[in-house]
Amino acid sequence: MRTVCVTYLQIDRPRVTDEAWVQVDDPLVPAARIFEMPNWNATMSSGNRTVLGMECYCAPSSDDPIWSRSDADLADLCAASLVDPLGWLDAAHQARLLEVVRLPAAYPSPDLDQLPAMDAAAKMLAQIKGLHLARGSAVIDAIHAGEICARTALSRSR
Repeated sequence: MRTVCVTYLQIDRPRVTDEAWVQVDDPLVPAARIFEMPNWNATMSSGNRTVLGMECYCAPSSDDPIWSRSDADLADLCAASLVDPLGWLDAAHQARLLEVVRLPAAYPSPDLDQLPAMDAAAKMLAQIKGLHLARGSAVIDAIHAGEICARTALSRSR
């Protein structure tokens, strides 16, 4: 299982991005994925504030540089990356720590030896008429697959 520290930061402005999820592949950013709560649903923040969740992948051990940080230090690291290199904020103090949620077993992380079995299951499921697969278990793909299913069901009910 993949370990993650989700760092929630409040920003005193309505939006930072227009995206619900942003994948990040930069060693200067501690998070591999950043989500903005009100971009999922406007009721997930209030007034002129937004909330960013920064998913920092790590290992649950005292020598892991992410897992072993205090909540405040991890929030400072995340906020600093929103300034440089991301350029989303002008200064790190614009982000305020709400909470850090530490999940020692957040997501399944399959071993490479398991890939043929996983692919066989996906191929079997793909044969079912009307079933749409969300490859790679990506959230956006899953939502898209759900929308396709809903449109198909609604068009058949008319």
